Amino acid sequence: MTDFTIYGGLAVLQYYSTTVYTQAKGWELKARLSGNEKTIAIAADHFSDDGSGTWSLEWPGAATADLASADYTLTIIACETTGVGTELPVHHVGVRVVAADETDLRSGTKKTLDALIALRDGKATRDEMSRSYNGRSISRMGWEELAKAIREVRAEYQREQRRAAGKTGFGTVNYEF
Repeated sequence: MTDFTIYGGLAVLQYYSTTVYTQAKGWELKARLSGNEKTIAIAADHFSDDGSGTWSLEWPGAATADLASADYTLTIIACETTGVGTELPVHHVGVRVVAADETDLRSGTKKTLDALIALRDGKATRDEMSRSYNGRSISRMGWEELAKAIREVRAEYQREQRRAAGKTGFGTVNYEF
């Protein structure tokens, strides 16, 4: 079972709660990512405790860049820092890793725009030429139709970007009677 997905080359920030194992009580957390015939240790310095038992795991993108696409298990381990040095597995999480070379976070609109521009510039790959716009393969479009499609998709992508930024298409108009 997969609890979350890691995209290769992108940083990871996850939160875990445990009131038993806090830094104030002499504990620290570390982790182990196992799967795909590989085990990666995640050092305690990637975890921080806010004092109330909520821990955050911050793993830099460079650490995830070389992971292959597969299902992994992330085991969170509590380590006693005072005295004996006891280690206890406290949490297991299913993780799906998507390799950095397979990670494409562009929206469908952005992919279509990029494909149209690449086709116009004569640099389209086979995958880009297989995209369709308005029910028609872009590889079969004439120059005028291609230019029109680029204008329309570019406008749609700009609207998408504005919505993502929280901007609406309407402004405030003030007037008095």
